[in-house]
Amino acid sequence: MNTPSPTSLTPSAVLSLLRRHSYLVVAPAVAGLLLAGFSSLVSPRKWSASQGLIVRSEAAGYADQRLGKFTDLSEMKTVQETLLELARSQRVITAVLEEVGPESSWTFSNWPTREAVALFRKHLSITPPGGAEFGNTEVFYVQVSDSTPQRAERLVSSLTNQLELRLQELRNERAGSMVKELERSLDAASTSLIAETERLTAFETQVGPLLGELRNLVSPNGSQSTLDQQVAAIEQDLRQLDMKRRGSEQLITMLSTPGDHTERLLATPSTLLQSHPTLLRLKEGLVNAQIRHARLLGIRSQGHPLIKASEATQAKLREEINHQAPEAINAAQTELAVYASRVESLKSKLATLRETQSGLAKHRAEYSLLLANAEDQARVVEVARK
Repeated sequence: MNTPSPTSLTPSAVLSLLRRHSYLVVAPAVAGLLLAGFSSLVSPRKWSASQGLIVRSEAAGYADQRLGKFTDLSEMKTVQETLLELARSQRVITAVLEEVGPESSWTFSNWPTREAVALFRKHLSITPPGGAEFGNTEVFYVQVSDSTPQRAERLVSSLTNQLELRLQELRNERAGSMVKELERSLDAASTSLIAETERLTAFETQVGPLLGELRNLVSPNGSQSTLDQQVAAIEQDLRQLDMKRRGSEQLITMLSTPGDHTERLLATPSTLLQSHPTLLRLKEGLVNAQIRHARLLGIRSQGHPLIKASEATQAKLREEINHQAPEAINAAQTELAVYASRVESLKSKLATLRETQSGLAKHRAEYSLLLANAEDQARVVEVARK
């Protein structure tokens, strides 16, 4: 029995096979080419345009910061998120589509339509450069896709312009709201200032002529007030009167003692005799006579006429001193009465002044509070006006 030998698949056999069944290869290739061409003609092409933007602090309204710098990343991220929301907002997208117009030449009475707005929002993206995290860099890119490159460029250009305009409007709205808030604060502060000023004026009117003393009392840099000066002067007068009273009493005690007053007068301090000039001159004359007598004794004998004349002079002075003693006592008693009357008057005046000081001290806390409230409201008004 004969068996057929197996045929080997040689290159020539493969080529022969392809020639005999070429339709099996050419037909799918042609069909695929036709489908690819039709798909390329029917399917719309998308072109993307992007624009790099830099966010600065002054553009976001942070005018009190260093020019061009944010204080921290959170502020920059907040601004960029705000721009992202503005770019996707209905108002901005509508303005962009109205400026650029519809994609085809067909006119739409209600352009832009809801579908166009939704499609634009779908093809809009805002991304940081180089895959960085959003909000960590000042630079970010706005990208818009469309069917033609020219329209994509117009869309992204219009979008950046609208973002700038809308951001400016937000800054203006923010500034306007701040101005209104400051105006309300200024009105409230001005009203409070007027009320506090009226209360302060009424209180000062109630104090009357002692207002200067009260102001000096509450002032941290105030000097000694007039009342304090008057009190100090009266206290000084009382001390001087007390010294004079004691001197007069001592003089009366000395002169009232029976016997010769000459030796006691010589031992009396001259300050006690300031109000009795006659006794003071007699004392000084007796002292001088005793000095001259001592000198004469050094050069003359005891019976010399000059010695006798000196002794006669001393005796006359002693007699005159004893004669003037009762009159000096009466004068000293009169002075004591005058001193007592003067002391009583000064004590009454001192009590009045201290009562006035006590009354001012009671008003000090209230007046300080009124002044502090008025000054605080004045500062608030000044800050609001700036």
